[in-house]
Amino acid sequence: MDIGCRYKGYCSDLTRTLPINGTFSYRQKVLYEAVLSAQKAALSVLREGVTLREVEEEARKSLREKNLERYFIHGLSHHIGISVHDPIITSPDEPLKEGMVISIEPGVYIKEEGIGIRIEETVLLTTQGYRSLTEGFPREVEEVEKLIRASRRAKATPP
Repeated sequence: MDIGCRYKGYCSDLTRTLPINGTFSYRQKVLYEAVLSAQKAALSVLREGVTLREVEEEARKSLREKNLERYFIHGLSHHIGISVHDPIITSPDEPLKEGMVISIEPGVYIKEEGIGIRIEETVLLTTQGYRSLTEGFPREVEEVEKLIRASRRAKATPP
């Protein structure tokens, strides 16, 4: 699910991969946790002064350790502002600055298995790191499964 909203002229961007039946299969869970680990690795180095190349390398390194990097077929990040894909930085080697808003969205797509998993956050860069602007949306496996099950129960309950 790739969603966003516009507030006072500014955009957001968020992606979650959800198990339709309410529970991840073993394989889906392993891959989801690998993608989540890659996102956490990228977020761990995110701060003013680092480059998008350095941040992306942390995510790729995390996936490489799990032999999944070859399935990460897109970039890790894009700027967000007046447009959901703002073209602010022209080079992945340009240092990030306080106040920039970017996405952090690692993904793994295994065509042979019919599986695609992406987890995306919108974050605001600060001098000490970042602040998630999409933190209210569950990311952990248990939280995501709980949300789906609750949603299914709510639909099954008559008004």
